[in-house]
Amino acid sequence: ARNVASLAVVRGDLGKAVRYFQMALEANPEDLDAALQLGYAWISAGELDEAGTVFAAVIQQAKAAQDPLLEGWGLNGRGDVLLSLGDGPGALAAYQAGLAIAEGLAKRDPANTGWQVDLVVSCAKLGSLDSLVSIQQRKEYLSRGLKLLSALKQAGRLHPNQDWTGWFDSALRSLK
Repeated sequence: ARNVASLAVVRGDLGKAVRYFQMALEANPEDLDAALQLGYAWISAGELDEAGTVFAAVIQQAKAAQDPLLEGWGLNGRGDVLLSLGDGPGALAAYQAGLAIAEGLAKRDPANTGWQVDLVVSCAKLGSLDSLVSIQQRKEYLSRGLKLLSALKQAGRLHPNQDWTGWFDSALRSLK
């Protein structure tokens, strides 16, 4: 069901995606990856309350399972929902909590490219918060993310779809 849901997202059929992600979760309530995807499908469909509920459950289940990676992803999802709802301070707090988790994971295993990329994503989210953090702080987050991403790229550790260096360059230029 999860594969069908993922294909539905790619095709823009969000109703079908939501139904199939829900079916995947009914079959396996512990599939937090499917839950994360459901949360983002709800965001894409404009159903922010539903997305918020899903991300809150992901965070709770990830904590119970002692899975900091999924907890961090859930916090980023919560931040996305709160930002869309106009709760900037709540989004900032969620993104900062996600950053703290990503930093811990990245330090624990610098060779884990996925964890390094998660740290880059956290830097991007925090660097994009125009009215919530100072321009200097945004520059610091964006510069950090770009530095990490560039190092991964130079080492040949990025998938082509993870090369966001142009986005970071553009975001930094817009702050000058």
